[in-house]
Amino acid sequence: MKKKNLKSEFDFKNASVLKGPLFDPKKTKVQTSIRLDGDVMPWLQKTAHEQSIPYQTFINRVFPLFLDLNPDVFAVGADFT
Repeated sequence: MKKKNLKSEFDFKNASVLKGPLFDPKKTKVQTSIRLDGDVMPWLQKTAHEQSIPYQTFINRVFPLFLDLNPDVFAVGADFT
């Protein structure tokens, strides 16, 4: 397979330089690791599967709803017992 020369395919002479972030930091995904109770993850995966969506998408939809319904959870000195 012959490699193509980018210079022959693309003309960058009129390209503009982007200023500022490419993505809104509030809308980008963040890779993280969390520890969940043993029965929580299977429930999340099962429920997401029933909705035909990835479980990560399901979690991203559920958390904002939870936070809207439970604003005191993030109050300073909140009791998590």
